[in-house]
Amino acid sequence: MITGIAIFAHGSAVESANEAVRGVVRQFADSGEFELVEPSFLELGQPNLGGAVARLIERGAGRVVVVPYFLTLGKHLQRDLPKLVDEQRALHPGIEFHITPPLDGHPSLAAILVDRARAALSCPMQAVLESYRELAPGVRHFNFAVPSVERLDFAAGQFVSLSHDINGKHITRAYSISSAPRGDNRFSLCLNLVPDGLFSPFLFAMQPGGAVAMQGPLGTFTIRDPRREMIWVATGTGIAPFRGMLDAWLALPRAGRGAVTLVFGARYPETLLYRDDFAAAAAAHPDFTFIPTLSRPPESWPGARGHVQSHAIAAIGERRDVQVYICGLKAMVDDLRAQLKALGFDRRQVVYEKFD
Repeated sequence: MITGIAIFAHGSAVESANEAVRGVVRQFADSGEFELVEPSFLELGQPNLGGAVARLIERGAGRVVVVPYFLTLGKHLQRDLPKLVDEQRALHPGIEFHITPPLDGHPSLAAILVDRARAALSCPMQAVLESYRELAPGVRHFNFAVPSVERLDFAAGQFVSLSHDINGKHITRAYSISSAPRGDNRFSLCLNLVPDGLFSPFLFAMQPGGAVAMQGPLGTFTIRDPRREMIWVATGTGIAPFRGMLDAWLALPRAGRGAVTLVFGARYPETLLYRDDFAAAAAAHPDFTFIPTLSRPPESWPGARGHVQSHAIAAIGERRDVQVYICGLKAMVDDLRAQLKALGFDRRQVVYEKFD
């Protein structure tokens, strides 16, 4: 009996992540152990498990082994995968099906983690500053490249950790990436100068050609499902991840993305970072709404006034099926999360990142 292998992954809104899974499947097939190997995804990627099974049967498989590309036995493997396999058994009664355990517990995993840790310590990546521009007083947009890689893979909304020895101390700071993946080794940051700080003065003193040690990209503040309607809420430099997320969202087909409302708060008009970019996107795309609001507006300010929390709640209205993303100072994030909880939002509907 011919055996077919269906590698089963979760799937991602970031297509490069799905392509990475397909790359693993190709390596699996190239090992020569099994002739029939197909990728499959739970969601956000193609084909789904049914499509992979149909392809394997079409290629002659009489037995299908489903290999989860998951680390642990979470809800998707306890609940979703058995249900999907039972559906395939019902559709293909003459085919034998098996499900393997997830990757958790395999001795090779520890070795991989040790190898990654050694690599990070022995040869950290270097981010080289290419250019910068002033966004507002004390706020700067930085453009970096990573010469050691041809392509820097990340999801819009993630962050990098930069480190340097300053005054005899090894200092590390995390900064949200303010650009979307472009298929090359470049990324952008947006940060403010803290005059009595340690790391931001070092970065603001850098000139093009200067380098800084980097780890990442890291983090989970990323779009979970671009098909859902979303409310994005930011204050100050918390707008940085949303700039990259907007570019990534706009790159999706119109039919494959839910509407987005961005509520962005600042004190003064000149501190509404990337204001022109967001306003232009809103003018060009009817499914993107931009609501800038000022807490200390001049009399001539024609837009929204007050803190972002009230405007975010107003944008949500009576809806309870939207996904809310929040980034900014801890006090704002905690307050808005509490209000959303009181309105009945499930914690899984609220994605946040906060800083002091």
